Amino acid sequence: MRRYLFLAIAIGTLSGCTKNSATSPTQTCTYTLSTSTQSSPAEGGQSTVTLTRSQGSCGWTAASDANWITVSSGSGSDSATLTVTVAANGATEARTGRVTVSWTGGTVQLTISQAAAAAPGGCTYTANPTGITIPIGGSSGSVAVTVTGNNCSWSAQSNQFWIHVTSGNGGTGSNTINYTVDPNSGSQRFGRIIITHTLGTIDVSFSQDGGPCTVSVDPTTQAVGNPGGTFSVAVTTPCQWTAASDAAWLTISSAASGTGNGTISYAAAANPGTTARTGHLTVTAGSATAQLTVNQGSGFLSASFTVSPTPCPVAPTGGGSNAISCTFDASSSSGTITSYEFRLGSPTGPVLGTSGIVGNPTVPCGQGGLTGTGSLNVDVILAITGPSGAATRIMSVAFSRNGAC
Repeated sequence: MRRYLFLAIAIGTLSGCTKNSATSPTQTCTYTLSTSTQSSPAEGGQSTVTLTRSQGSCGWTAASDANWITVSSGSGSDSATLTVTVAANGATEARTGRVTVSWTGGTVQLTISQAAAAAPGGCTYTANPTGITIPIGGSSGSVAVTVTGNNCSWSAQSNQFWIHVTSGNGGTGSNTINYTVDPNSGSQRFGRIIITHTLGTIDVSFSQDGGPCTVSVDPTTQAVGNPGGTFSVAVTTPCQWTAASDAAWLTISSAASGTGNGTISYAAAANPGTTARTGHLTVTAGSATAQLTVNQGSGFLSASFTVSPTPCPVAPTGGGSNAISCTFDASSSSGTITSYEFRLGSPTGPVLGTSGIVGNPTVPCGQGGLTGTGSLNVDVILAITGPSGAATRIMSVAFSRNGAC
């Protein structure tokens, strides 16, 4: 009896020692994904994500929780590249799905967000501006039409005769509508450019002030010399206007038209004729007009003069010169004159004076033959010059010598 009890204890002790020596430590795995989120357009497509094993060795499985997401590899035991395919989204709402990779002791997850499908037609339309105020005199401008989507057609047209679409009246994408609005001589008026597209219409509203046009110019008269030149005139009006000349020698060099206040530059040609002339610039705004009158002098030069008294007394001054006691008057010369010159005897003789009227000049003794006593006729020459040329007049003048040196 004691022998059996001892044997049982011995076997039990030996069995316990064997169990403890066979126990192994638990093995741990770790996997990571290269990204935890991805975005997909409405049309879907493929993308990749990397699964990396960083610790241990154990198998994994990959599965999607959405029927519109599929994964190229469903399982493995090491690092791998997973190809994710997303089907097109035909709904008008966005959606979200997940791919989960699982192994013993852990999981990682990829969340995929997919955009909604475009609304029916896929087009949007906007216009800027949609409200426009036009002055009495009219004006020009543009409206920007912005379109999103493909093959989104539209067209633009005016509903009033005084609003004109000059370009950009339609298309299948973004464009610019250019317009002009006529002057208004009546009461305030309203109109629209209507943009018609696949989803409806957009109105661009126009409001134009009313009332008759007025116009004025400053100055209203301008005197110009026979050489001509460049000049300007100011225009005051709230309206569109045009300017025109009624003379070939009067030309508009800039700003022949405009809207609102402005300045016209014009040129007057030189006048080679023998008479003065007049031309006009007329500015028209609606039914109103204003006129600038341009007066230009003659370019013809005519030299003439008178002598008083005659014969002209000559006497010595006692200082080596002769005093000529008379007046030479060239004020009757015509044309635009810039200088006068009187000479005694010849074009190179002594100068009697350089103004239009010369009174009591003196000349050195021995000049022009004015020596001794008695009467003597001597030529006096008048030369005048102007922008258009020169002219001379030679007249034989009687001199009365009284002891001249």
